[in-house]
Amino acid sequence: MPKKRFGNMDPIGTSSARTHFDRWRQERLHKIRTKDYSHCVPNVKPDLKFLQSNRTETSVTWIGHSTFLIQAAGLNIVTDPVWARRMAFQKRLAPPGIELSDMPPADVVLISHSHYDHLHVSSLRRLRGPKKCSSLPGFAASFLSGAFAIPRNFIGGRTRPFTASKSHSFPPSIGPAAILGI
Repeated sequence: MPKKRFGNMDPIGTSSARTHFDRWRQERLHKIRTKDYSHCVPNVKPDLKFLQSNRTETSVTWIGHSTFLIQAAGLNIVTDPVWARRMAFQKRLAPPGIELSDMPPADVVLISHSHYDHLHVSSLRRLRGPKKCSSLPGFAASFLSGAFAIPRNFIGGRTRPFTASKSHSFPPSIGPAAILGI
């Protein structure tokens, strides 16, 4: 029996999808080349000495996009580690809030999903520390083709202990910023 090709259930045509994509890409590239983004992302120099030695105070440091350093319950938690200078065909709009070389050792790494702007394998490899990885269900089986230890899966609404603290899972549509209320 021949394979059945996927088709949309609604009668929307896709014959000009390539043309629309090409037009969008050209407009996007034009915007990137001509718009001044220097004022869009404020940057404050972090207190690196405090971040390196902090094991008692809760703090959240935004590094960029969905990458955060969360210090809580004596743990250094990193979300969606990306320190790449380029993401696909675009340059970063601003440098990371903390350079990778200045990061304190990561105890836990939370990975929401494996898109290029939420997981950069080289950044994950270069993070110092034990890096216990956690992800959502379905991601662990194919986690970086065995490049790292299989992470612990989260199932929505449940908690998992990490030493003295617990990690909570949320639906994939809720990112770290929404969870932290930022």
